[in-house]
Amino acid sequence: MQKFNKLSAIAAPIMRQNIDTDMVIRVERLRDLPPDKLGPYAFESWRYKPDGSEAPEFVLNRPPYREAKIILAADNFGCGSSREAAVWSLFGFGIRCVIAPSFGPIFYNNCFQNGLLPVAVPLEVIEEMVAEVEAIGRRRGLFVACYGHAGDGNLHANVLFDREEERPNVDAAVVEILEAAVRLDGTITGEHGVGLAKKEFLGLEQSPGLIALQKRLKAVFDPLGILNPGKMFPGA
Repeated sequence: MQKFNKLSAIAAPIMRQNIDTDMVIRVERLRDLPPDKLGPYAFESWRYKPDGSEAPEFVLNRPPYREAKIILAADNFGCGSSREAAVWSLFGFGIRCVIAPSFGPIFYNNCFQNGLLPVAVPLEVIEEMVAEVEAIGRRRGLFVACYGHAGDGNLHANVLFDREEERPNVDAAVVEILEAAVRLDGTITGEHGVGLAKKEFLGLEQSPGLIALQKRLKAVFDPLGILNPGKMFPGA
C-alpha cells in the first residue's frame, strides 16, 4: 500500500448524494479484470456514453478536473455493496482522497486499507464555498478551478487567465472569493500565511484594533523592522 503523507491537488465536485459502489465500479468489471486494471472504469456509467465516447458534461471529463486527485461529494458516498473494488478503481483512476459529509461504513474502512483518504466535513460548507467560487467565475466570465488539501480544510480557488488586460477583472474576482471565504466563517489564508499577496485583505477578517495590536507585538520582538519587512500588515 502506498504511504499517504500530504496531498495538494485539484478537487473535482461530484455533489450527488448516495453514490454507491456500483456507480463507482460496475460489477461486471470485477469478473474480467484484476484489481490493478480497474482504474479506467471508475464512474464508467457517467464518464462514457453508450457508444463508448466520453460524456463531455461529466466533471472528470472536463479540464482541469481530468487531473483531479480529490473528489468533493455529498452524503453517504460509497454506500451499497461491500465491494472493495470501489476503492481499487478510484485509486487506479488517480483519486487519493474523497471529501464528503458521510460515507458508507464498509467503504470508509476499505479506504484506510488501500491508501485512499476519506475526509468527513459538513456538506453545506463544501457546497456553499464551491458554489460561491463558481458563481463568481461565471459572473465575471472567468474560469476558476478549485484545488484542495486533504484533511486540513484548505480550498485553493485558482483564477485562470492568459491576457494581461484581464488582470483588473481577475483581481476583482479574487477579492470576491476572499470575501466569500470570510463570510462563510473561513479565513483568507489557511496555509501559507498572509505574506505579500494577501496583506491588503487582512482587514476582511481582522479589526483595525487587532491589526494594531499585532503591529505593536511585532515591534517588541523586531524593533528594527528587519524580520520580513513589508509583509503581513496592510499598507506596510
